[in-house]
Amino acid sequence: MGQLHEIPFSIPAELEFVPGGNNIPEPSELEQEIPELFRLRGRFPDLAGRCSREIAAEGKHFDALLELVLLQREEILRLERLLIQERISGRIFPRTCTFGGSGFGISNEELEKVSGEVFSGKLGDCYRVRLYFPEQGNAVYAYAVLDDADAGGAGIVRHFSFIRLRPEDEDAIVEMVFARERDFLRKRSDARVREQEQCQ
Repeated sequence: MGQLHEIPFSIPAELEFVPGGNNIPEPSELEQEIPELFRLRGRFPDLAGRCSREIAAEGKHFDALLELVLLQREEILRLERLLIQERISGRIFPRTCTFGGSGFGISNEELEKVSGEVFSGKLGDCYRVRLYFPEQGNAVYAYAVLDDADAGGAGIVRHFSFIRLRPEDEDAIVEMVFARERDFLRKRSDARVREQEQCQ
């Protein structure tokens, strides 16, 4: 998987430790293991966008159909929120602090806060990962390995790198990261312009 630097990006993540790194599916087997909701969530952003454009092009009498598409999207988001809220034994639900095309970072403080105990993960440990992108209306199922830890201004950050991920999910993640980075750079540029205007 190509390396991309990580940017500030906070999303809900679900980590489930895989003892000994066993039972990691081959790429061809991953599709069968992915829960139905994740397959549906992965397809929905493209489908909803395409339907919305086509419906809008047909005229106002298709408002009811557009409302139905959006309602279905809200139902899926509601199910997603229920999944995030559900506490399942052996899984923890932290929020990321950084994200990139090849992995993500979670602060040690966040890991310990949500698990209620000292985080005992070791370099090389494998995790089954469920990632939720509420703003983008997407969710991704993958496997990642804990491969680094560094100390920064926010304390220790644990870095997880993807080791199993569907190609379409990898593309979606890269697209989301680039979109977030463009938004971040645009806001920073706007802030500089405002600052310069105030100084004049």
